[in-house]
Amino acid sequence: MYVPYGWQFPNEDVFVPCANKNRLNIFGMISPGCEYAGFESEESITGEKLAHFPEEYSKEITKPTVIVLDNASIHRKGIVAKEKKKWEEKGLYIDS
Repeated sequence: MYVPYGWQFPNEDVFVPCANKNRLNIFGMISPGCEYAGFESEESITGEKLAHFPEEYSKEITKPTVIVLDNASIHRKGIVAKEKKKWEEKGLYIDS
């Protein structure tokens, strides 16, 4: 069993040094059956990149499906908002 904990001496600064690496952005979903679907990018995830995923995913579903997103503006505006109606016609519903 792993029990995480930590301690420090009085007046001791404790820190984790940052690594100068590329950022990896991930958009992913996990189904109730623990199946993962998503994509990753070293670039920022734009509305266009985000909208491409449900567009392709809507071609694979066989029954009505709901994707629940957080309330980020990229999830509620722009191309994602414009395409919601089209995805709903295919049985894919976006809730944010």
